[in-house]
Amino acid sequence: MSSNQQVDVDGARQLTNIFINNFGDQLDEEKLREILSKHGKVLSCKIEYDENGHSKGFGFCSFENPKKK
Repeated sequence: MSSNQQVDVDGARQLTNIFINNFGDQLDEEKLREILSKHGKVLSCKIEYDENGHSKGFGFCSFENPKKK
């Protein structure tokens, strides 16, 4: 099992990794983590950058737990 999945008591996989896109250069990993922490404990945030160090406008975030309904 990959690190971005959890198994609940019924044995169903629940993903905890999300894809975020359409944001500009002003958003860094620290700010992204701050914004997303309102929705649960954030384990990691990663923004993808081009060879010149500019944001590609997308990234990934991993939460400790899947959202509870």
